[in-house]
Amino acid sequence: MSFLINQLISNNEEAVCMIMKRLEAKYGISFPPVLREFYRQHDGQKIALCKFQVNGYWCEVSSIVSLCVGRMTFERITDNDREDGLISSLLFPLAMDRGGNLYYWQKGTEKVFLLLSDDIENPFLVTNSIQAFFELLEQAVL
Repeated sequence: MSFLINQLISNNEEAVCMIMKRLEAKYGISFPPVLREFYRQHDGQKIALCKFQVNGYWCEVSSIVSLCVGRMTFERITDNDREDGLISSLLFPLAMDRGGNLYYWQKGTEKVFLLLSDDIENPFLVTNSIQAFFELLEQAVL
């Protein structure tokens, strides 16, 4: 994946798989295969800044939400979202931009939406699948 920054990380695949399994039980989801594989191999790995246009709107992605690394993990974001009650329970965090806006994947469809922090009531469809989202990042590396 060309959008990944090539640096060695100590990714404990077994720990990542255990966390995925726990999160799937907690939220009643199944991580889509492409996302499951990404987390198994690259959880916490930094990415290059990616900028792209969707229907005339400029988007950027500066990080993929991690399961294990950092302060803003998948679980922390999801728990905060559920506590706030403002974001659909079918949406799960996938990526962020430098401004703190989040990209979410939708349970059941794998569609990817951008939710702007100042307009979360109006999700913006970015791609129809997580695979298409990753392909967009591949093409958008700066």
